[in-house]
Amino acid sequence: MPPLYGEGQEKAHKRLQDEIDKIYRRHDSDQFVVGFDHWAIPEAAQFVARENELAEMRRVLHGHDSRSAIVLHGLGGIGKTQLVIKYITQHKERYTAIFWLNANDEGSLKLSFRNVAQRILEDQRASISTSALASVDLDGNLDQVVTAVNTWLSLKTDTRWLMVYDNYDNPRTASNLDPSAVDIRQFLPRADHGSIIITTRSAQVSQGYRLHVQKLQNVQESLDILSNTSKRGNIQNDRGAIALVTELDGLPLALSAAGAYLQHVTTGFSDYLRLYRASWLRLQMTSPQLSSYEDRSLYTIWQITFDRIQRQNAAAAKLLQWWAYFDRQDVWFELLRHARSADDEWIQKLAGDELNFNEAVTLLCSFGLVDVDRSLSLPLGAERYSVHSCVHSWAVSVLNQKWDEGLAKLALACVASEVPSTTEKDWWLLQRRLLQHATRQDLFIVDDKVNIDGLEWAFNSLGNLYEDQG
Repeated sequence: MPPLYGEGQEKAHKRLQDEIDKIYRRHDSDQFVVGFDHWAIPEAAQFVARENELAEMRRVLHGHDSRSAIVLHGLGGIGKTQLVIKYITQHKERYTAIFWLNANDEGSLKLSFRNVAQRILEDQRASISTSALASVDLDGNLDQVVTAVNTWLSLKTDTRWLMVYDNYDNPRTASNLDPSAVDIRQFLPRADHGSIIITTRSAQVSQGYRLHVQKLQNVQESLDILSNTSKRGNIQNDRGAIALVTELDGLPLALSAAGAYLQHVTTGFSDYLRLYRASWLRLQMTSPQLSSYEDRSLYTIWQITFDRIQRQNAAAAKLLQWWAYFDRQDVWFELLRHARSADDEWIQKLAGDELNFNEAVTLLCSFGLVDVDRSLSLPLGAERYSVHSCVHSWAVSVLNQKWDEGLAKLALACVASEVPSTTEKDWWLLQRRLLQHATRQDLFIVDDKVNIDGLEWAFNSLGNLYEDQG
């Protein structure tokens, strides 16, 4: 590769890496190539360089004959997922197949493996006629699907795949007695080849080289996020902007949330900082149990955003409050429609008219509080939505400081009413989507937070749901 004088070390390294990736792609065997699925990867918030972390990922993942694995651990909202997305964007040519899995819980992981199996079968059906994948029932036992996928990945000549296990935040350890904790070892290919990336909040995950993703140290990087998300340029010398990013202390999710708010208003950076400090003081008075500076920063920003949403669309604000009684992932209109006979006008508005629901959830998305969730292959137009785990924690502990049994019962009724019978088409897929919500309802019942008098039918429906899982 001829040198280009004056291009600098960083650009030269990237150009060399691009050439290496092209060579890899030219020598690929079609037998194991699975098309890159952009829809399976979460939408990334505005990202800054993090060149040191990316360089460390390249060092760990590139140039090894045996399996390479890296664990990105750090605070919620620190940018771990965005870092992986950036790495994939730069180096997808190195891999014959890239698979993104939701490691939030076992149910999500198994559904992710089903999606992986479906993609492999679509792209490689002609070449896997003798493998375990060829005969696996995607609508049947998902444990068998997991085994079949990992067997395919373990083939000796299938060496250049990348598996990403995102949001592995509840690992099963000796000190973690949570029954819903996940043992990721059950979901890792046993082959001594390929590449694995795990993102987690836990510093105890040891299935690879551990890279601690920390807050941004460079003020310019923080300004870049604020500028990109607020759609306001030339802020490098803006004293208000510099003061704001300094106050937010390099936390990417806080910077993105502040920028998302500022995109919708004419408020200046200095005025927003005053709003932030006033909201911070109120939070100290109403939620003294919050000990983490990072949590206080995020909760303060979201409260400012929530107050504005409440003024703009009260039903959207109430929807976010109600979300605390569901799982944070996979909420869709049909799940909520069973509450349309409730007395509250805002629930009738959201659950009785899909246009009203779409208007509310679109507003929440525009402010960065809710995301479109594309981690499952669903029919065109079947939108589903999720909130970041940090946003969900805030909705639980701040928006619902006082337990609302009425909202909890409505959530229970919605989940129970949506459980399909085994005679309905694709019943198993809908049931598995409901499992996370059902588990949350069970916790409320076990903790005596919900009186099920008059709701015995719902309790029975959840029992049928679990029984159908085998």
